Amino acid sequence: YDIYRYDMQHGLPQNDWNFAYSHNQYLIIGTRKGIYRSDTKIDRQFKPELLRFVQESTFGKWFNLTQQGVSNIIFCNTGTIWVNCIDKIFKATAGTGATSGKYDIQRLPLQKTRTSEYTDMYLEDNILWLCSDTGLYRYDDKFKKRYKKPYTALIRHVSVGKNKTLLIIKGNGFTQS
Repeated sequence: YDIYRYDMQHGLPQNDWNFAYSHNQYLIIGTRKGIYRSDTKIDRQFKPELLRFVQESTFGKWFNLTQQGVSNIIFCNTGTIWVNCIDKIFKATAGTGATSGKYDIQRLPLQKTRTSEYTDMYLEDNILWLCSDTGLYRYDDKFKKRYKKPYTALIRHVSVGKNKTLLIIKGNGFTQS
């Protein structure tokens, strides 16, 4: 067997911190500066000495322009792609209509995990398991939540200290103290 070394001369943005995956006969590399893929399919006709890497444009320019450090990618049979960007997890779903052939990217609402880094992720039966420095988390896509619910509140009185009132609302108007 032969061993080939690929580095910046082959189009990778750096020589360290590269994570390799295979998808649709392409070699996909997660880097500190986004996702790169081989310029040719890795099949029987493939010549390893000619292999070059280019920025992956499937997710749109934003993904690579913001230099998302990618440490893990999961390609699902359904067409969904999960991407671990250290402190953020993205779900990319195949677009339809005008965006056919492209992906819609959604950042997962994982603020409640209180972690600074996701070290690994694993998908089983559409349940995403996330490993972090603070524990193991389970994310189930079937449970939808409205994070941007409208919220109204009526404030009648604001106190800033003992016997000091900033605002009192009476009827339709307000009085300042």
